[in-house]
Amino acid sequence: MFYGRVADHAVWRTPVDSDVRFGDIELVTLPADIPYGIITTQTCDVAEARTPRRPWIQVAPVYQLTAARETTPPDYLVPLPGGALGEGTWFADLRIEIPVEKSILVGREPIQVFDSEDWEIRFAEILGRRRDRAALHEHINSCLYQPWQAKVSTNRNRARRVLAELHAVRLQVETGSRAFPRSVRVHFISEGGPLSEDAQEWLDQWWDRAHQEAEQADPALLLQRNRIHDGNVVDVVVYDTLIPMVWW
Repeated sequence: MFYGRVADHAVWRTPVDSDVRFGDIELVTLPADIPYGIITTQTCDVAEARTPRRPWIQVAPVYQLTAARETTPPDYLVPLPGGALGEGTWFADLRIEIPVEKSILVGREPIQVFDSEDWEIRFAEILGRRRDRAALHEHINSCLYQPWQAKVSTNRNRARRVLAELHAVRLQVETGSRAFPRSVRVHFISEGGPLSEDAQEWLDQWWDRAHQEAEQADPALLLQRNRIHDGNVVDVVVYDTLIPMVWW
């Protein structure tokens, strides 16, 4: 597995080998202790009938982590359950996807790493979110997400109960743009039915903190009061206009 870089400005400092150059671009191979790759290309694009219009597939590296890192892996590392690759926990590293021609699949027996269709769907959703994430102003992250994470860490048991009641968190930019928002509102959609008083209180407390953070970061940025929707009767037209916020 390999990638291209300009050696004089290399970002990844891990020792790697390079033996092919195209002008100032060199091809370097990933460390040899990466034994597997996972196909991230859509199945229908891989298994084309007759003349292939899409000769290439994308492959991400798969490897194991040390025990210390397994407990809190970064969000770009996705665990692959099922034990098909051997003992221990294996992860797909979605930071990099290498293009290869489909001819590399000839004579290879695929390994089914997912032990259920639910995991297959979950992996596809993770891949989709990485490309579908909205580019938002940095204040959205610092003023909304960071107070959220701080509140979750304060009382994880209570936070777990609240999150169990939520189906989704979505953002509405009421005025301005995603890159330069002026007025925003966070929408919380329940799993179905009204939220408990405990959950509503938790979300109100988060809003108090986030509102203060927004005022301090940018006085022109207004964080409107939360809006809560019953997941059983949510307006799907409104829902589709909101920006997904993947906060857990």
